[in-house]
Amino acid sequence: MLEIRLAQETERESAANIAVEAFVPLKPILPNGGWQEMSGRVHEVTINKQYGPLLLALLDGELVGSVIYNGPGEPENNVFPPDWAYFRALAVLPAFTRNGIGRALTGQCIRRAKAEAAQQIALYTADANTGARNLYLDMGFKQYGEKLKFFGVSYSKYVLDV
Repeated sequence: MLEIRLAQETERESAANIAVEAFVPLKPILPNGGWQEMSGRVHEVTINKQYGPLLLALLDGELVGSVIYNGPGEPENNVFPPDWAYFRALAVLPAFTRNGIGRALTGQCIRRAKAEAAQQIALYTADANTGARNLYLDMGFKQYGEKLKFFGVSYSKYVLDV
């Protein structure tokens, strides 16, 4: 059974390690040095509570994914309008992808945004991450604004009216 819940402080290290593992499939597209930078950043934002609440996905009690959710007005939001909710670093272990876990984590972020009266929820993802891009489009997100560049690769922003 899949459970989505807030992380305990003691679970952040495990979640950060899993998040880094989940991003490994992007390693081949990154320029020289890009993987060290990306993996370090993914670990940092997942482990540090200053970046926002961490939601965990547990399948039959096993930690298989996570996402960082930020409600409207959060100080860490420097990409989207301040009254938008957003999420980042959505990660699912490669062995568990395409099983609805990313959809469940995204759905929980949407429910939180609605509960906090956000009008929009947004995210950004690597253009090369076609699985994630297809998921967000399937859930009704629309591409928004100009592309970003992180770790030497292009990222697109997506928004959903909630």
